[in-house]
Amino acid sequence: MSASLLAFILVSGCYSYYKANTITFPQPGAVVPLTDMRKTIVVHCKDKVSVFNNIIIENDSLKGRYAADYILPYKKSTFPLENSTNRYVKKRGDARILNEVHLYIQNVNTTLFPGYTSVSFALKDITRLDIYNPDSGRTIISWIVGMMLGVLGAYAALFIIIIIAAIAGGGSCPYIYTNNGNGYTFAGEIYSGAVYAPLERNDYLVLPNLVIEKGTYKLKISNELYEIQNTNLTELYVIDHQEKSQVLFDKYGNYQTSVDQRSPVTATNLIGTDVLNLVTAKDSISYCGMPPGNELPLTDGLELTFNHPDGINSGKIFIRARNSIWLDYVYKSSHDLFGNYYGRWVKKQKKSDSKELQDWSLSQKIPLSVYVEKNGKWVFCDYYNMAGPMAFKDDVVAIDLKGIESGPLKIKLESGSYFWEIDYVGVDYSINIPVGFNKVLLDKAITYNENPVTELLKFDDVKYFRQTEINSYADLSFTAPPLTNGERTVILHSKGYYEILNDVKGLPKINKLKEIHKPGQFLEYSRALMKDRLENYMRNR
Repeated sequence: MSASLLAFILVSGCYSYYKANTITFPQPGAVVPLTDMRKTIVVHCKDKVSVFNNIIIENDSLKGRYAADYILPYKKSTFPLENSTNRYVKKRGDARILNEVHLYIQNVNTTLFPGYTSVSFALKDITRLDIYNPDSGRTIISWIVGMMLGVLGAYAALFIIIIIAAIAGGGSCPYIYTNNGNGYTFAGEIYSGAVYAPLERNDYLVLPNLVIEKGTYKLKISNELYEIQNTNLTELYVIDHQEKSQVLFDKYGNYQTSVDQRSPVTATNLIGTDVLNLVTAKDSISYCGMPPGNELPLTDGLELTFNHPDGINSGKIFIRARNSIWLDYVYKSSHDLFGNYYGRWVKKQKKSDSKELQDWSLSQKIPLSVYVEKNGKWVFCDYYNMAGPMAFKDDVVAIDLKGIESGPLKIKLESGSYFWEIDYVGVDYSINIPVGFNKVLLDKAITYNENPVTELLKFDDVKYFRQTEINSYADLSFTAPPLTNGERTVILHSKGYYEILNDVKGLPKINKLKEIHKPGQFLEYSRALMKDRLENYMRNR
């Protein structure tokens, strides 16, 4: 392994960030919703910081029961300032802070706190309200700085901070949060890449850590970006299966099981660098791309070999991966080329042929393509849909292995350079086992401003739940089937598309746009963009 690659492993994936979104002297209307958010309520009174539960609002007062003294996540952490960012370490379990609300109170007798005493605070005595949320922009910067420290050195890392400021708050498509019993945690994104109505598609997102509360599964669907999200359907696939097995749905809506998942024997990138230890475990230490040299590569990926039993004619390739922030940046940068023509261009895309749009995406190596070596040649098998950049996603494709008589199975995963981060790859040759399957329809969906939208989300039809405002969300409830023996996997089946909003000024760059439309030219645009940013930095540092 190269020293630069080792450095990347050591520095990436360690820290994530949260932000204290602050309201000073909040009005009662800002406090009342806290009782329904299922967040941990932390009360600050002078030098006393305590956790309260059973919070209710009654007669202009906030009432609760003292539960425990609050303990900071780790020794060197401090409470953030107003509207400021701080970091936490996922591996230590510090992500709990994302479920916290901090209230700063004046005129309260702190001697009332010890024990399990009910305490009441006047709403008018709340001087500050902090809601802790993920700071995706700052987290993104830390990831990229970590990568660039490993592959380009500290000066390039400083440069990346400069250019990445435009990306802060990146990501795409609706965010899904699941009720884990102590609040809501981020689960992932749905129907990533479906940026126009003709690209509307089904999505299958595994929901880990989802608990049953009073017989109900609860989710949140949130729009946290400058876009319009159009969700056609949300329903749950509740699958009970044998222990130590895995169940996923592929993009065609077929379930695929794994009872004997095998890690690769070898794994290299496309220039032959050994990256086996990056892709054999689901540990968020992932392969992000080869270190850029004098000539930045257009495509990248993995070549993997697996032991292949005789007489096996089919298999399933399981991955854990996500799209990179660089792809998000390049895509949005290409939109800027449209200038003030962007709105008209989007309207035109809404009438485009879906196959033509998908073929363009494949020609630009945006999805993660799967190849199998047969008779010494790479044969295209399938591709994985976009996963989004904000969370690793488990996915699977089934492949035909007829024609591989003996020797190892050789697989290639390929995309545009720096478009994907691959955390894990495994293969399973077993046939699908029977599972207990329940399709659970949506019981109730209520928006943050108490509008019922159940009928918009319950069925696959022509009615859509449109989220047009940033930070808007809806609470979804589903009746949980009775538990059985074995393991349970819950998957959110959704369908929809989204529209990226862009307030671009100026004249469109027609020649560049025509060029990018050609097969493979989006890759060239990505390479030129990265090269230009790096060279510009070196000239001006």
